[in-house]
Amino acid sequence: MAAMQQMCIGYPELYQVLAGEALYLLRRSDLSDIVAVAARAGEFVPIPPGYGQ
Repeated sequence: MAAMQQMCIGYPELYQVLAGEALYLLRRSDLSDIVAVAARAGEFVPIPPGYGQ
């Protein structure tokens, strides 16, 4: 199963804040990297491949 996960290609996602403010907590599944991104209404937040929220 681990070999299959390494072969999968990830795709980026793009989120838009429609109203108010948002705080996205992005993390890799193995928790090797964690990032917090703040955004306001009308802004876009790119989510890189390999990150979950």
